[in-house]
Amino acid sequence: MDDTLERYDSAVELPFENNKPEEEAMTTSPPPQAPHEEERSPGSITTSEQEPQQPNRPNQPSRLLSLPPELQLLIWESTVISPEPLHLNCPCDSSYGGWTDEYYTDQASWEAGEKEPPWQPSLTRVCRSIRADALPIFYKYNRFQAGYCYETDTEIVVDWLKVIGEENRKLMRGFYFWDANCRHDANCPKDLKRVQRSEVVRGMCGVLESEYGEEYCKHAVRFGVKGEDEELEGLEGLFESI
Repeated sequence: MDDTLERYDSAVELPFENNKPEEEAMTTSPPPQAPHEEERSPGSITTSEQEPQQPNRPNQPSRLLSLPPELQLLIWESTVISPEPLHLNCPCDSSYGGWTDEYYTDQASWEAGEKEPPWQPSLTRVCRSIRADALPIFYKYNRFQAGYCYETDTEIVVDWLKVIGEENRKLMRGFYFWDANCRHDANCPKDLKRVQRSEVVRGMCGVLESEYGEEYCKHAVRFGVKGEDEELEGLEGLFESI
């Protein structure tokens, strides 16, 4: 008997009582009921009404890069090639027909930094794959025009050429110094000499190819090619070694 009492007093093993009074059963609290529809507060949302959370989806391949290569090329060309020359500095007054209000307005905008040389298009900064295809197109097929008369800022041109780097300079096929006056070099020979002695030629090894038309003076610059002087120096050294 003592053993039975000791076991019943344990907090771990309690006997199951089948004969509970009916009053105890009646006073047991019923389980909580869900509130009625009309008793919900305005604007409340039940768990079942909440939108399920979308699982994180892995990065999907770009639809743009999934296009055929020839179609991608057409998109790159139409995006990065300009039909008009891209100015690297403010043109000389000859491009405006003289010292007009438009010329002074543009000159002030360049001096204030409101106008700048063209930087790499946004498309070339989307991803490495697009950049590798579109950036050479940008430099190779655009026309980059720079003024060189005594009124223009040629230092901004030099700075721009330094920023884009040697490899991109070699890609350029349409970079030139321009003046919309066919008599400019004859009237102001010092301006052309300034270009010939500039860092564009001496520091970056740019080769000038001059062209004169009825309404312009044009001095195209090519990078990464040898000029006549360098070729003659090579020949001279060759004969000296014989």
